[in-house]
Amino acid sequence: MADAEQPVDAQPYRVLARKYRPQTFDDLIGQEAMVRTLTNAFERDRIAQAYLLSGVRGIGKTTTARIIARALNCEGPDGDGGPTIQPCGVCRQCRDIIEDRHVDVVEMDAASNNSVDNIREITEASRYRPASARYKVYILDEAHMLSNAAFNALLKTLEEPPPHLKFIFATTESRKLPVTVLSRCQRFDLRRVPPDRLAAHFGSIAEKEGAQVEEEALAMIARAADGSVRDGLSLLDQGIALAEADGLVTADQVRGMLGLSDRLAAYDLFEAAMGGDAKAALDQFSEMLAIGADPAAALQDLMEAAYWTTRLGVDPAGADFAASSAAERERAAGLAKRLNLPALSRAWQLLSKGHAETLSAPNPRLSAEMTLIRLAYAANMPTPDDLIRRIDNEAQRNSASGGSTAQAAPAAPAPNASVTSSTVVASAPATVAVEAAQSVDIGGGQAARAMASADPAPVVEAAPPEADVPPAPILEQTQELAPEPPKGAESPGAFPDFESLLVHLSQVGAARGLSLIRRLRLVEYAAGRIVYEDQADLPENYARRLREELGKATDRVWSVESSTEAGQPSQVDAEASADAVLRAHPLVIAALETFPGAQLTVGRPQLEAPEPDPLPNADMPDPPISADGEIGYDNPDVVYDDDINFGDWELDD
Repeated sequence: MADAEQPVDAQPYRVLARKYRPQTFDDLIGQEAMVRTLTNAFERDRIAQAYLLSGVRGIGKTTTARIIARALNCEGPDGDGGPTIQPCGVCRQCRDIIEDRHVDVVEMDAASNNSVDNIREITEASRYRPASARYKVYILDEAHMLSNAAFNALLKTLEEPPPHLKFIFATTESRKLPVTVLSRCQRFDLRRVPPDRLAAHFGSIAEKEGAQVEEEALAMIARAADGSVRDGLSLLDQGIALAEADGLVTADQVRGMLGLSDRLAAYDLFEAAMGGDAKAALDQFSEMLAIGADPAAALQDLMEAAYWTTRLGVDPAGADFAASSAAERERAAGLAKRLNLPALSRAWQLLSKGHAETLSAPNPRLSAEMTLIRLAYAANMPTPDDLIRRIDNEAQRNSASGGSTAQAAPAAPAPNASVTSSTVVASAPATVAVEAAQSVDIGGGQAARAMASADPAPVVEAAPPEADVPPAPILEQTQELAPEPPKGAESPGAFPDFESLLVHLSQVGAARGLSLIRRLRLVEYAAGRIVYEDQADLPENYARRLREELGKATDRVWSVESSTEAGQPSQVDAEASADAVLRAHPLVIAALETFPGAQLTVGRPQLEAPEPDPLPNADMPDPPISADGEIGYDNPDVVYDDDINFGDWELDD
């Protein structure tokens, strides 16, 4: 019986990235600068000894290296040709290189052959002339994976190779290559292909494959490719396989395949967030996730919406929406008219930080939602321009009204017990208020300059002190205040008044004593004697603690007594009065209204020290010192007898 006819094996399917791999320089897209340089070099016989091709993945580095190898060894259809930028593709050399079986064109993966022994094989084989080709070409893919020792072993051959030897390096990390290698190569940086070029290229390939792909779907694939031709062809291959029986690849199918959200839905979400409606933004975001959108991809779409809106706001005529629909351009143009550049810049910063957090967050959805909430909250905040405008208007209104509001604020009398800069605030509250307002830096300092240029409020006169009360001192630690008073009880007339005592405490750095005096309402003072008003808010054992601190600082015994009589206002009272005057200033009122929830903080010298907690037996007198120098109390229940013998103790050998 005759043998049955054997069926011919069908050609196995080749993915689009391999099927449509460029075979000549004319097939390369987006690399015109490199092609022009190589064309001139081949025409003028200025072919380098080594080339370095760098760029992102899938941009065509290895493909370009193979084309260069063919151009170097092409013999032409008649077999008499020389190196040419247009290899024929029909000669024996071209066919063998295309089929990856040429003995003189060695393509080596440096990621798995990165040792010195592998490089030694290359250097040993480089001494021999090529078997059949014009040049022996070594293509080292992922060259940055070579070890330092391997690079060093290659340097001599790379610098002075034989005339028949050429090197081509391909890498995605050119910065990892040693400088000694970079200086010996002619470098070409393959650039990312623009999305519009990729979309047109993918459309022509889809037409050759007999597939129908919507323009919006091609634009999505081009954007997702991120400038990589191979990545885009892989996505196009997947999209064609996803199509229905009619072969039409729709935008909705590609959107679901890539996990992207609707571009118009992204603009709706951006508009809701920039409008300050956090609830509407979260609802819109939940709808996008329900149809399969990825949280990080949704934030990336928001970043693109913010970018194009900003570009249209800066240059409406120059912004070119590559691979975007007319509806997206209309939405972005409408948002650019309503949103100002400071708000868009702030939105970009929030989205950029939120996108990075979402990529690394254990729960991306929660991180993305918190980003949307921050964006909606920031949208309600005034921009620096709005803030300056409000402050200017408020200053003009206060200037027109004559500052009656500031004159109505009374100032509390300054006590003679004040020891910090609050005394200055009590005597000239308007000046401190203006200085405090000028110290606020809003919007890069413009608002502060606007405050400084406003009319100063009239000085409020403090209530005159009583006749027998000395004026409040201003205790700055400078040399002009007062000479150091005599120290010690043996000096007659030491600390004749309360002011000299405060100056001395400030000079010796008695922070704890000054902290206690801040609460004191002085009733009567004499050298070595202080009478104060008894208050419920004073610390426990106040008199004893103040007496001890004064004794340490002055080396004398003090009498500290409490009284039911009303004393002069304390330093704490003076600071409260000064803060009230400061809060009544128009500029401070305007700042607090502009920033809801803000708190006013007045800077004062840090004279306070943390007060220690009182001991449980604080009133117990100091323990006695025994005759033998030991400190403590003798226990009458314990008998101490040195004559008691507990046995003979002997040292071990």
